[in-house]
Amino acid sequence: MKISKYLRNWFIYIVVLIVIFCIIGLASIISDNKIQIMNNLDYNVTLNKDGSMNVIETWDAYVKNTGTLFKDFYRTNKYPITDISVVNLDTNTELEDLGYEEYQVPEGMYYAEEIRKNTVEIAFGTGKLESSGKVKFQISYKIENVITSYKDCQEFYWQFLDDSNGIPCKKITGTIKLPEDVNNIDNLKVWGHGNINGDINKVNTNEINFKVNNLNANEMLEVRVVSTDKMFDIQKENYNYNNLDNILNEEEKWSEKTNNNIRNHRIFVSVLTIIEIIILALIIRKGYKYYKITKQKDDGIKKGKIEYYRDIPRDGESTPGEGAFLYNFRKDYNWENGQQSNVVSANILNLALKGYLTLEKKEEKIYIAISKPEDGLKNDEKEIYLLVKEAIGKDNSAEVGKLKKYAKEKFQQYSNHISKMVKNVKENLYNEDIIDKKKEKLYKGANNGIPMIIAGILIPIIIYNAVGLIPLFSKFYIASWGIDILGRFLDSVIILAPIIILLILFDRISSKAKEKIYQLTQKGEDERQEWKGLAKFLKDYSKIDEKGVFDIILWEKYLVFATAFGISDKVIEELHAKFPYVFTDEYWQEKQETVGIIDMACNPIYINTHCGFTDFTSSVQSSYRTMTSTLSAHYSSSGGGGGGFSSGGGGRRWPVAGMGGR
Repeated sequence: MKISKYLRNWFIYIVVLIVIFCIIGLASIISDNKIQIMNNLDYNVTLNKDGSMNVIETWDAYVKNTGTLFKDFYRTNKYPITDISVVNLDTNTELEDLGYEEYQVPEGMYYAEEIRKNTVEIAFGTGKLESSGKVKFQISYKIENVITSYKDCQEFYWQFLDDSNGIPCKKITGTIKLPEDVNNIDNLKVWGHGNINGDINKVNTNEINFKVNNLNANEMLEVRVVSTDKMFDIQKENYNYNNLDNILNEEEKWSEKTNNNIRNHRIFVSVLTIIEIIILALIIRKGYKYYKITKQKDDGIKKGKIEYYRDIPRDGESTPGEGAFLYNFRKDYNWENGQQSNVVSANILNLALKGYLTLEKKEEKIYIAISKPEDGLKNDEKEIYLLVKEAIGKDNSAEVGKLKKYAKEKFQQYSNHISKMVKNVKENLYNEDIIDKKKEKLYKGANNGIPMIIAGILIPIIIYNAVGLIPLFSKFYIASWGIDILGRFLDSVIILAPIIILLILFDRISSKAKEKIYQLTQKGEDERQEWKGLAKFLKDYSKIDEKGVFDIILWEKYLVFATAFGISDKVIEELHAKFPYVFTDEYWQEKQETVGIIDMACNPIYINTHCGFTDFTSSVQSSYRTMTSTLSAHYSSSGGGGGGFSSGGGGRRWPVAGMGGR
């Protein structure tokens, strides 16, 4: 089956991601990380008539680089613990009591010692300090005073794991047996606290079981059993008051809180689903818009090439910025990337031609002066006028090199004027119905890579969770990120996969559509060909059989737009070839008055000094480059230092509390 290059690229991208995540997983597995995961934790609890309980805990765990597993019991002054033993179920051997506390317990041994006041710790050796694998142990013990008796009921309320538990548990099961049957099963009340995914049930009149899946580390588990039948012979802490209603009310409040949490979670999921549906609908809606464009025959614009064009399009109305935009325009053209320094030079020349500025030679240097207010200028021209005015300052005139000083000292103001000039050129072309604003927006939407960036960000989330399902890596994932890998993977697929698929389809459709979207109107395309024809006419002028007398005014206009196009040097060369007499001393000696632009281009006095036309434009363009480099240097060096607190700390060697490994 033939696979398109587009899909093949995505396939390669996904494969590369899988390989990267697998390498990361392997590196983590090979590294010296300690891992403890409880595959199955089972509690077999027998409640005795004297108010004590016998417990057999079965630990079926996976450990890596963990030589010792431990469990702590608190408040042993109130709940004394006795009859402790540990059995290795893999070898069916009972472990030997070490008799004292040890950080790393040797294999085949355990200790049960008071490590702090009223805290007893049971710890046993796994033999996996520098290896990994499954271990299975059984811990047996007896705890006194676990039953509380009231006038109207008796209660077993026990926390099997607290929130300091350090081992995630895939599955927890438990059975609680009463010393005798209750007269009526309704006389037995049971509740479980902790993970809302757990279940607790009355099996019969004297047995309760509970089950919890995917209990993360630092989550607690407790069970409450209340009997209205008095079956325990309690001598201590016998409370001489009724408490059943208080217990029922308390559990009802907690149940209501849990239901509220579930309801809030459902609301959150519902809102998330609605948001996802809205996102999908927006992508589909926009994709359909581009799909209809792909069904068009073409972009609907007739493109007739003009070889040579002698006139200036919209002469007297068009600006150098407009001409440069259309001359440089192509389907993927971005005016932000245009030759804006050429346009700045051309605008200054044009303002001089219109009489708003004067260009005057003094001591073999060119000076710029303000001649009249900016009234009547288009907004893009006005920005360059204001730039020159601010650069000159309070002086009547200033040498053109002062623009460079202004660009260095007031780079932000210079940049703002350029940005506004660019914006206003586009506005001019919108108003002239030369650029179709709606089609331009469509083209940008089809041409931007944001959908692919988003898809490229979302895909790794799914791939990362998918790699976690591979048995080789699952243990590392569980130890690092929590127990429910499958749930996280399914959530990511359900939420992200539809968005990713539609984004990729949208990209394909919009990529095809952009070939049939043209941002210029028919009027704009016609004028674009005129500007390109004018540029070719100027570049090939000496080759054209063009008769006529040299016209200073016309050629000054030509030079303005040639500068905007970035071809002024070539045009002056063509002018010299066609009218060589204009570049002679005799020609200029006959002139009593000269105009600055053509004077700089053709007068040999100017050409033989440092104040020629090329030097003038180079000086203006140098000021633009100074602005951009200064602006770039300013923002790249304006960062800050410092740092934040780390997540580490402590340094305590011994475990604080709970179930864990070391």
